[in-house]
Amino acid sequence: HDLPDDFVSGTHPTQEVAVTKGDVAFVAGTWYAGVHAGTGSPSKFTVSVRKYDCPRDCSGRGECVVAQNGTRACRCDTGPLGPYLGVGCEEEYSGLTPAKDGWHVNGTLGAADYDFFMLPAVDVRESKRQIELVLSAEYTRDESSYYWRPERPVLLLLHGDDRTAFPSADNYTFKVTMETRSKEYSIQLCAAQMRGAKWQAALYNPARTVPMEYSISFRKKGVCPSATDGECSDNGDCVSDVTSPDFATCKCKTGWTAADCNFRTCPEGSFIAVPLKDPEGEHAATTCYRECVDGKHRADGCDRVSCDPPARSAADGSGCVTDECAGDLFFVDAGRDVSCVKRCVAASPGSPKRLSETCDPDTVRGARGSSGERVFRGTMAAAVVALVVVA
Repeated sequence: HDLPDDFVSGTHPTQEVAVTKGDVAFVAGTWYAGVHAGTGSPSKFTVSVRKYDCPRDCSGRGECVVAQNGTRACRCDTGPLGPYLGVGCEEEYSGLTPAKDGWHVNGTLGAADYDFFMLPAVDVRESKRQIELVLSAEYTRDESSYYWRPERPVLLLLHGDDRTAFPSADNYTFKVTMETRSKEYSIQLCAAQMRGAKWQAALYNPARTVPMEYSISFRKKGVCPSATDGECSDNGDCVSDVTSPDFATCKCKTGWTAADCNFRTCPEGSFIAVPLKDPEGEHAATTCYRECVDGKHRADGCDRVSCDPPARSAADGSGCVTDECAGDLFFVDAGRDVSCVKRCVAASPGSPKRLSETCDPDTVRGARGSSGERVFRGTMAAAVVALVVVA
């Protein structure tokens, strides 16, 4: 039985002819094998015949499963880059190397051969953004041995339910014929098409005797939202790393928010109220107000505070304080005929007011001196009459 030429052509050192029960070529009778060398010089060869229960014995990469009707099929194992492919598990996915601008690989593809690639999954969030996905490839090969134009390579893309579905020359969703060497050809998809789907790509070299060099890439092209002609309304940076789940989103500068970074994080001059406890633990009903300046509130401290009586706001706005005195004290030592004023003052802008232990020297009056004479420098140990003077 003569087999078509494409069963036995190519540049691989080992050529294989596989005939499976159910194929048109699988017929009862005596079979003969022949080898033809067209180079005009002697050639050495080895011919072997093998019989397998399953195609290619599943290439040692799977399990031969027998159905109830007696048919046999391979259940392929999963390799380091995904499930093995083909009826005999003879094919496998090639890896794409991730980079900040996409995924890439350069390789060599044999004659009449395929290379397969799993495209990265698209995050659900990415499917709602302005993202375009581009699968691109270009090739070079020596065609000087041809007297006519050889068949052109093709870039294939297939949408499948899982990763076991792979594209081929007669099974694909999108196909691009690469007519010219060293020219990039592309297939474009929007992110919504990729959402929740499994997409596999393949590069096919149909030339029977000439291998080819190729480069293939999968890129994401994103546009961040903006209210101006600038990026992210000129108030942020667009995430350009395609491997990041935040690709094509704005990373707003401090003080700006929203998807396009066009809004302040807070209205200028507004205040937020933050419940606080009194630093000294004496008063727990303190409300701290922080003002919005340049689109942001201060992380700590207060610009204003409100306090429940008898507490009051500290002079420096740092919180609430409870004074120990209500005002200055007019102090009289009747036995010595001397009077003065003790001041109700705070030691610092953030501390409570306390009555001074000594007299204000400018307020001393008495029998021994006129206004301004410094008579007392400590606590008076005599009968006194005190009058509180409210400042």
